[in-house]
Amino acid sequence: MNPSNGRFRPMTEPKGQYVTGKTKIVPVASASNARQIKLPTTDQTSSFKRLNVNKDKRATRLNDRSQESLDVNGASIYGVWTSRKYARRLAQKVAEKRATKAALVSKEKEPTYRLEPDKVFNDEKVKRLMDEILNDRLSDMAYTPNAALMMSRVLTEEIKDAVKKLNYTRYKIIVHTVISQNIGQDVRVASRCVWDANFDTSATSTFANSNVNCSASVYAVYTD
Repeated sequence: MNPSNGRFRPMTEPKGQYVTGKTKIVPVASASNARQIKLPTTDQTSSFKRLNVNKDKRATRLNDRSQESLDVNGASIYGVWTSRKYARRLAQKVAEKRATKAALVSKEKEPTYRLEPDKVFNDEKVKRLMDEILNDRLSDMAYTPNAALMMSRVLTEEIKDAVKKLNYTRYKIIVHTVISQNIGQDVRVASRCVWDANFDTSATSTFANSNVNCSASVYAVYTD
C-alpha cells in the first residue's frame, strides 16, 4: 500500500546474490529497500566448530591432569600411612624380642651363690687330649708363613671345642697357640696369670718335628 495516494501496488522481491563466496545476502521485502542479513558461511561454521572442539579438548586435559594429581597425592598419602604402620609394627616386634631376650638373660644369669665348681678342671686329661690333636694335625705339616697362620687358627678352635665337650660348667676356656719354623733355634713361650689358684688352672702341650715347633695352652677360669 502506498501511503501517498492510498492505492495498492505489488511489492517487488529483490533478487538474492552471493558476494565473494564469504557472505550470503538474503533479500527481505521492505517498503523502502531490501535489508541484507549476513549469515555465516560453511568456512566460518567449521572454524567455530574447531574452536569448540579445541576448548573441549583443553577442558578434558585439565580434568585429566587434576585427576592424575589427585591420584598421585592419594597414592603418596597411602604410601606414607602404610610405611608408618609398618614401622610401628616393626618397632613393636623389636621391643618384644628385646623384652624376651632380657627375660631369658635374667633367668640364665641368676646367681647360684656357689664358691666352687661341681666338677674341677682336670688339666692332665686336657693335656692328653691336646697331645692327640697336635700329633694328628702337625705330623706331616711343612712350614710356610701362611700355612702356620691358618693352622694356628684351626688348632685353637679345635682344641677349644674338644675341651668344651668335657662339660666343665661355669669355666671360661681360653686357648693360645703358637707355631714357628724349626731351624734349630730355641723357642720359649711363657705366661703369668692372676687368678684363684684353688680352681683356676691351665694345660700346655708342645709338638716339634723337622719342620715346625708348636706350643698350645688352655686356660680354664672359674666364674660364678
